[in-house]
Amino acid sequence: MEESKFYPPSTFVKSIATVTPNNGEPISVSTRLYILETSCLVLMQTVNSCKIPLGDNFTYVIYVLNKIEYDIYDIQLTDIIPNGAGFVSTSVDNGDYEYYKGRVFYNIDVIRPGTFSKIMLTVCPGTFGNMINSIEVTSKDHIKYTVNNPSRVCCTVLSDAETNSVPYYNYFT
Repeated sequence: MEESKFYPPSTFVKSIATVTPNNGEPISVSTRLYILETSCLVLMQTVNSCKIPLGDNFTYVIYVLNKIEYDIYDIQLTDIIPNGAGFVSTSVDNGDYEYYKGRVFYNIDVIRPGTFSKIMLTVCPGTFGNMINSIEVTSKDHIKYTVNNPSRVCCTVLSDAETNSVPYYNYFT
């Protein structure tokens, strides 16, 4: 694997000011200001349906966006599968994953400038109620430069009675 070349984007500002103390000679003073931009990655997440009946699978779609003009390498994320849901499948652009005991560990090799890596995670609920998926960037070089970290989204699993009370549900499923 290629070594990470991730450096937070920054700007170095140098200026010179001339100060004249009372009854003295002018003195030139050099100042330097180091400005660090704090967001490089953006984590976004959606779910294919906000309300589903028990037994239907649902899919979370996660985007990890690179908003700087440099490649970002070796991004690690951890997804915690919602309580009461079973893992069905997952995929990740430009990387790989490992599933272990209700968690999916992703590693994205590289995200090019101005692009994103897409993760799709499908789960099957085994119980009624809210299913909250949580994913976060965990690589130490990237945590503090990620917006919306961790990202959470909710899907509600309905009983048959609740499903039938949703207007037009059967027309759109």
